[in-house]
Amino acid sequence: MSIILAPNPQSLAFKKDAVDLFSRHRAGHTGKWCWTKPELWAAFAEHNPFYHVFNEDCALVALHADKIAELTGHLSVAVDYGRGSPMAFERKLLPILARTPNLQKVISLDVSDEFPVAAAAMLHRWNPEAKIETDNLDFLKDSLVVEKPAFGFFVGSTLSNIVLAEDETLTEGCARTLSLLATGLRKGSILIFSYDTCRNPAHLQRTYGDPFLDEMELSLIDRMNNELGMRGATAQDFRVVNNWYPDQHLFAKELEVQGDAEIRIGDFRRSLEQGERFWSASCYKPSQAMIAEALELAHLRPIYKAVGPNMVLEAVTVG
Repeated sequence: MSIILAPNPQSLAFKKDAVDLFSRHRAGHTGKWCWTKPELWAAFAEHNPFYHVFNEDCALVALHADKIAELTGHLSVAVDYGRGSPMAFERKLLPILARTPNLQKVISLDVSDEFPVAAAAMLHRWNPEAKIETDNLDFLKDSLVVEKPAFGFFVGSTLSNIVLAEDETLTEGCARTLSLLATGLRKGSILIFSYDTCRNPAHLQRTYGDPFLDEMELSLIDRMNNELGMRGATAQDFRVVNNWYPDQHLFAKELEVQGDAEIRIGDFRRSLEQGERFWSASCYKPSQAMIAEALELAHLRPIYKAVGPNMVLEAVTVG
């Protein structure tokens, strides 16, 4: 008797996204598959002096932690939506958790396996009584349901990395994403999120044109080779190009083909031409006015806002 193993759902999703990228059926949607080497992200985010998102997020939390804790201190559950590296946990979320006397549980969601484990160890050293649950849920696509009122922590401008549906505006996409997060939170919950409003092309190029970030982006091709058996091209056959599209409020990561190639992913085949570019990841920069409209569309009520040179930190009520 032969045993037929069911395909891995994640592998099927990855294959679909890879084929969609090279067939140009979709674009800007493959960034989540670049997390096989999370240490590259940590090196970029924590050591790039121009990366204002991390630096300003930390500064805003430090300056406004007491006020935020006034809003969240009575809640016993925290949901951490992919805040990033252990240092980000320590400098962004821990100052809030330290001011939450009733804390019983932290739910840590991240596409990286390593970051939540490190955060769990850090939380245990600080508060051995608090439980931590980890999950690889794609919270930009699927909703997590929390059993009691909680405070959601959605910082690091992850809102910038959403994938817009066809004909969807950025405002509508932000509203959809914030509404999805709120759907999993009970009435009486507080959602804290940050977003990046920087629209200076020179600064954005200086920030995101980082070798660690480029290596992370090219790891997408390595992963296609290793997990999908893609043939005909390797990471050496591409280079990362950064482009700012002001009319779309979009800073895009694009993979440029360095020489003609014939790629194959399963039954999918495509000829690639030298100089051809594929938009692989998105970093949107919404304005405060766009977010205000998005919150109205999502039926979320703003209760606090802290504004930095580029970053904005907001708190809203759910229900």
